[in-house]
Amino acid sequence: MKVNRVAHCTEGNSDKVYIVSCVEKNTGEFDVVATWGRRGRNLQSQTKAKGLGSTLANRQAEDIFWTKTSKKYVDIESPSYRGNLSMDDFWLGGFLEKGGTPAAPVAAPAPIPEPEPEAIPEPLPVSKDFEVECLNALGMGERFDEGVTYMAEPHKEAEMLWVWDINAEKVECFRERFKVVA
Repeated sequence: MKVNRVAHCTEGNSDKVYIVSCVEKNTGEFDVVATWGRRGRNLQSQTKAKGLGSTLANRQAEDIFWTKTSKKYVDIESPSYRGNLSMDDFWLGGFLEKGGTPAAPVAAPAPIPEPEPEAIPEPLPVSKDFEVECLNALGMGERFDEGVTYMAEPHKEAEMLWVWDINAEKVECFRERFKVVA
């Protein structure tokens, strides 16, 4: 099984992972598998799509992954990720078995003590609405384009923003993916 993307959620008392993988079943055919749960415990897996070509399977995996990272999960390969997981924690020989089947039972790597708390983000503009520029549209390509300015408003959580996408829909986004335009 190829581990494509791993997201980590540490909000509140949470310590959960969400993994989206493309598993090759036959030559040129892939299944998209999601695996999730609390770190240090058995994880659940579900096949989300079967028998897709590699391009379609990767697109499906990205869409599934985006639904998690648009909420409270953070991509562990994101430069803004402050947790203690890395892709090395998900090496084929340890976390997942070869041949495309999750180890039974699957358990995520045990938690490591958290580093120092991250700095408090700079305050947002006082006005209710303000402009932001998209810095990272990875997994959000159908909603946002990098380098384009959008309208936004503060979110009750400091690391989040409400941003109006290209379809004029209000979307909850991670603040790290945007910068405030002066």
